[in-house]
Amino acid sequence: MTTSGTLTVRPLATDEEIDTFCYLATETFSPPGGDTATDARLWRRYVEALPEFDPRQLRGVFDGEVFAGGCIIYERELCAGEARLRTACIGGVVTHPEHRLRGVGTALMRDAITFAERHGHALLLLDGIPNFYHRWGYTDIYDLTEHIIERAAVAALPATGCTTRPATLDDAPALLALYQRHYSRYTGSFHRTLEQQRIRLERSRDRGNPPVLAEDAAGNALGYLMLPSAGDRVRAGEVAASTWPAAAALLQHHAHIVEAQAEAPASLTWPLPPDSYTCYLLADHLDVTAATPDNDTRTSVVRSETYIARRTAWMARPVSPRRIVEALLPVWQARLASARRIASMSFTLRTGDEVTALSIVDSAVQLLPIPAPDSLEAVLTPAQLVQLLFGYRPVSYLAAQPDTHIPESLLPVLDTLFPAGQAWIPWSDSF
Repeated sequence: MTTSGTLTVRPLATDEEIDTFCYLATETFSPPGGDTATDARLWRRYVEALPEFDPRQLRGVFDGEVFAGGCIIYERELCAGEARLRTACIGGVVTHPEHRLRGVGTALMRDAITFAERHGHALLLLDGIPNFYHRWGYTDIYDLTEHIIERAAVAALPATGCTTRPATLDDAPALLALYQRHYSRYTGSFHRTLEQQRIRLERSRDRGNPPVLAEDAAGNALGYLMLPSAGDRVRAGEVAASTWPAAAALLQHHAHIVEAQAEAPASLTWPLPPDSYTCYLLADHLDVTAATPDNDTRTSVVRSETYIARRTAWMARPVSPRRIVEALLPVWQARLASARRIASMSFTLRTGDEVTALSIVDSAVQLLPIPAPDSLEAVLTPAQLVQLLFGYRPVSYLAAQPDTHIPESLLPVLDTLFPAGQAWIPWSDSF
């Protein structure tokens, strides 16, 4: 339990408190026009069925005995290569309308930091409203890229040899294997067990909107497509395909759904990492079907757009820089061994008030209890450490910032430990 002024934050203790929070969160975040009471019950059942669920994760803010707002803190393992970082994921942050502008959000943020510190997490992660969470040390770590695909090009595709059908609970192992193949290498995905996959699948089926599987003639699952259950279905939530016939079958399935809409738009939208296997399939197989009158070479049936929004959407902050480093050590070991050019050395990472001492000897990296004499020191802000973790900014860029100090001789080392790259948070991992 934490206190902030007259407000108290504690775990939700009764069915009435939990139902009140679930209803308020569902009403706040669900698309309009749904059955809020039913959706709230289904969401509560989903949350409480998760293997990692603990009642203490449901947090409520109380003004005296009056419920003023709440959130849920999912406890997960974030993938960063082969590393797994214990991460507190904040979702469903809501304030009761009668208690807005009274410090409820501030109380929840303070409580979340205390919660994460107490339970040994390395990171805090959230998908937030604009211009609020940065004041609590959260920084941008992810930009969504979407690919707009012309329906005319999809309509011109021949039969693929793959069929599509709604997934059943028996398809959980196949869906998990596809998720792991296509997304587990990206920082921002989460370690997922078969039980967790089954629960996600059961929830989508309860909402009447299971993933669509693409299968070959032998019944092998080669891809899947997930669409929102309501609202704009032109935009897919998540998609993965292991072969071109599977990608084409999913495109045709999606196009058929969109065609049924009144005033159907001329394109589909798929979110995909730009360097993903599925994205390369689209680029290599979809053809320009018509040129513009002036033969504009920019004409394309696939157009990619990346959405960059400062201080909003997916943001993270460190709980403990040392825990981040401890989790990354096995990955760093592999990266150093692969580089084969890093000289033996000792250095420290100073992040805020925390100093982490390390040594590299023959490509083996280890933590030291105290900094070695004459070791080099890299000074980073906590936000910059998180951006390096997600590959969101390269070391060379951060080294040029006024609040950073990185000795030039350390740049190759940090480049190897923190390669710049594409973070990706799959839609099915959202919270």
